[in-house]
Amino acid sequence: MSPEPRSAADFQQITDHALLLPIDQRVELAQRLWDSVDAPVDPAYEADVLAIAGRRLQELQNGTANEVSHEDVMESTRKIIECE
Repeated sequence: MSPEPRSAADFQQITDHALLLPIDQRVELAQRLWDSVDAPVDPAYEADVLAIAGRRLQELQNGTANEVSHEDVMESTRKIIECE
C-alpha cells in the first residue's frame, strides 16, 4: 500500500480524481475503503441494527410503511441542517 497523503491538498486531489471515476468504479472504491476500516462492531449493536432492518423490510413488504425517495430524504435533511 502506498503512503498516506502528505497534506490536505493531496487528500483533496485524490478525492477530486475519485469523484471523476465512473459510478461502478466509485462504488467499488467506496466498498474497498469501507472494508479497510477495521473497527470492532459490538455484537449487540449489530443484532439491533439487523433486527431493525428486518422489521423495516417486513413493513415495506406488507405495506405498513411508506417509501421515501433518497432525493426527498436528502432535501428534508438539508432543510433541517440548513444547508440550503
